[in-house]
Amino acid sequence: MKFFRHLLNQIWEFPCPLCGCDNPQRHDFNSFCPECLESLPLLHGRRCPGCGGELDGIFEQCSHCLQMPPRLWNHAMSVMQMRDSAEKVIYALKFGGAVAM
Repeated sequence: MKFFRHLLNQIWEFPCPLCGCDNPQRHDFNSFCPECLESLPLLHGRRCPGCGGELDGIFEQCSHCLQMPPRLWNHAMSVMQMRDSAEKVIYALKFGGAVAM
């Protein structure tokens, strides 16, 4: 897979979806440059099955979901917090016509 990405970067330049830098040596095919990837508020650790965010206590659900009525789903999973540069990425995927980041 790395060889394929490297080969594509030799043929086409794929800009970073956040900053638009077009230096193919700085990032992989269809991905973020290291600076933008570092700025994304990625989530780590255990997740709340209600909202997919990080757990903020000792209960199975986060404090926000404990106060909400039960949901129809039970295994939500978020990759990033909805703030800063992640909000730009999520809106581009949902509403901006972007098909990949």
